[in-house]
Amino acid sequence: MSPEIEVDVAGGRCCHRCDKPLMLVARTSHPLTLADGSHVEGTRSVGLCAGCDRDTPNAQGLLAFFAVHETVTDETVTSVAALLAEWVDRVAHQPIPCEQDTGDEIDT
Repeated sequence: MSPEIEVDVAGGRCCHRCDKPLMLVARTSHPLTLADGSHVEGTRSVGLCAGCDRDTPNAQGLLAFFAVHETVTDETVTSVAALLAEWVDRVAHQPIPCEQDTGDEIDT
């Protein structure tokens, strides 16, 4: 089963990599394994950054769309849907980095 993913306008959030404003934020649920081996449901957020993601193949189409279109409108929603799906697919399957030796997972 695929994780549930919610995509939203970044709303002033900044990229954790370069501290510049994000374009979009995708929130996805994922299981966390705690140090004691127990499992809990967690949520992580992944941002779309024009600078940091420009070389990411699955983000390039979406970044190009927003370079031409300031926002998604009724007229452009169909054309952006496939680009958004491609980026969201990457977000859903992106590995989550872990702190070494602690078993704690970190949001990306």
